[in-house]
Amino acid sequence: MNITRPHLVPVVGIALATVFTMLSPNNGTAQENSIVPNRIVAKAPDATLDGTAAQKSAQGKVALAFLKAAHKGDAAAIKKLVTAANVEILEGPTGKEMIDIWKMGTDPQTAKVAKVDITGETAVVTIEWKSPGSRETAEVMLEREKKEWKVSSK
Repeated sequence: MNITRPHLVPVVGIALATVFTMLSPNNGTAQENSIVPNRIVAKAPDATLDGTAAQKSAQGKVALAFLKAAHKGDAAAIKKLVTAANVEILEGPTGKEMIDIWKMGTDPQTAKVAKVDITGETAVVTIEWKSPGSRETAEVMLEREKKEWKVSSK
């Protein structure tokens, strides 16, 4: 089975939802396969920001900074933007591989914050961007850690 370069790498917390186009070895047809962590929403958000408010929010700024650092492969900057638990993951045996995958992801120059849902000490930032022929979205999960918003895997 041939795997092409990932054409969509949205962020879902520290884990990425990566969509690969795979060519079937039997008939050569393309099929998309997705690796997406499950997320269960327990309740409606306490607050929802959209438009300019979302883009100017602390949560939106952290999400975009994370995308920029990830796209550059800047491990030091990424570690400043993620929770302590996720720093440990990045310093582990798969950390470099994870960062290399992120470098192939969405160009942050085309991304914008569309919405921020805040529930207590957690937030979900919806990022959107245009790709040829479509509009794409992804979610960045955040949690407040020591009074700062950090990218999370929760």
